[in-house]
Amino acid sequence: MAPTSQAAVTYRLDDIDGDTLPEDLYPVGITPENVNYKGNIVGDWMWMNSYQVQQGGDLLKSISLTWGAPGLWTGYTGLSDWKTRPYPISLFLYSDPNNDGRPDDAQILTQAETTITQPDTLTFTTVDIQPTQLAVGSNFFVGALFRNQLRGQLPATVDSFNSVDNRSWYVIANHGDNEPSNFDPVNLNNNYGKPTPLAPGSGNWVLRVNGTASQPPRKIPESGAGLALLGVGAWLVGRTVSRRAR
Repeated sequence: MAPTSQAAVTYRLDDIDGDTLPEDLYPVGITPENVNYKGNIVGDWMWMNSYQVQQGGDLLKSISLTWGAPGLWTGYTGLSDWKTRPYPISLFLYSDPNNDGRPDDAQILTQAETTITQPDTLTFTTVDIQPTQLAVGSNFFVGALFRNQLRGQLPATVDSFNSVDNRSWYVIANHGDNEPSNFDPVNLNNNYGKPTPLAPGSGNWVLRVNGTASQPPRKIPESGAGLALLGVGAWLVGRTVSRRAR
């Protein structure tokens, strides 16, 4: 994995480096909808955040995320064997063609592959992507796809502090043991569980995108009095959320 450059803009919905406490974080996975299902594989699923491109961060370069959750959850997310049993993850960057903030019509811009590392520690995995330039003010999505999730695994991290509604989504593909992975990342509406926002007040995924300016600001030559600068232009399972007052 190539080293990543320092981000000028970090797109994020979590506040891990701020007011979030360990008890505000919880892990999420999928569990079988059919209570009579006895298999071990419960399906494929993707968790997603939506963002709007900011000035100075229109060139998207990498994706950062954490796995599971720390504290009381450590060792209970089903990922402790990650060193001997790699769990592959596909990361996607999507455009929002109608710019409505909903991923129903999302189109793939680029993707990258990684594996789960250091779960339940809040250690970020940062993965370079093909640098992708988007117009300032446009919406985009980032998604993490976990195929063949096993029963009891909780790979995603949610920060429940200062929840922002309708910005975090999930998509589920339903299949069991001895069946091929069937998640469709191209047409998200073609999956068993179409794009669905997390319940209001339940938090947001710890899933970030790092960007820089596509061009540095240019200086306009000094003339007379001053110098000016021109800017170039299945089901989710987790714990019950208890929100803290600020």
